Amino acid sequence: MKSFLLATLVSVLLFSLSMIAIRLHLTQLAYTFDELKEYERSLKEEQLRMRAQLAQKLSPHHLYLDGFQEPRSDQVRVIP
Repeated sequence: MKSFLLATLVSVLLFSLSMIAIRLHLTQLAYTFDELKEYERSLKEEQLRMRAQLAQKLSPHHLYLDGFQEPRSDQVRVIP
């Protein structure tokens, strides 16, 4: 009877320790996932910012603000 109680106590203790280890590992994975999601969010924000800058630089209105002028007909070459 004594060995049965000891075996039961040891098995409950091992089960509890394994559950604690699993929960700690899952918590670590959750923090890693949150960090990765935050990094992905920052990359998307940077991509949007860069796209906006590129669109602004490529817009015709921006070209005229920089002093761009349409070429005259004598400055244009026709490629055969």
